[in-house]
Amino acid sequence: MNIKLDVPLFKQKTKDMACGFVCLQMVLAYHNKVLSYDEITKIAKLDPYMGCWWAQMACAALDLGYKTEYINYNLDNTYDAEIASLKGEKLIERLKKQKENIDPQYHPEIDYDIEMIQKGGKFNLSIPQKEDLIGWLKQGMPPILSVKVGPFYGHAIKERKTLDQHGIVVYGYDGKDFLVHDPNPRKDAVKKISEDLLVYSWHRGKAYTLLIER
Repeated sequence: MNIKLDVPLFKQKTKDMACGFVCLQMVLAYHNKVLSYDEITKIAKLDPYMGCWWAQMACAALDLGYKTEYINYNLDNTYDAEIASLKGEKLIERLKKQKENIDPQYHPEIDYDIEMIQKGGKFNLSIPQKEDLIGWLKQGMPPILSVKVGPFYGHAIKERKTLDQHGIVVYGYDGKDFLVHDPNPRKDAVKKISEDLLVYSWHRGKAYTLLIER
């Protein structure tokens, strides 16, 4: 099996927090919507401290006329299992109540979730697997994933202890490894990663995923 989608590679500026937005820039360009770095960070309203929220990126894509599906399984900080079974207005009302149960720093995530749902985006609390990644690629949808930096790079003990989140785009699969576009400007940015390590890094990051289609 050999899948390779024609997704352009863009890089974030050194030490900024725009990895997610630059991933969005790549996928939009794949869908023939070419935006500059300044345009994409202006549309998506980069937070200098948090970078971006994934539903926030979905809202930006929806505003540009695309369909989106936002997936994660963050039951530690933001959501709970009950939310996974709800849809429509019941889901929105439950998300509003959930803000009473979580740390205020995660309130913007809930707010963007609600905005995304109201704009027609799909919200999915689940744990996608390797087979889902391959399926999305076969459908011509390069997924934007959030991975844990330590496991993803993992060349040194110090890096393996780093658990920050980082956005990447998966654009191909050769039957053994996934091909990825890493917006990190570092010279040794990951270009290819074993399927097991990618899935592990992705799941450690609560499986945050954004799918965009025309």
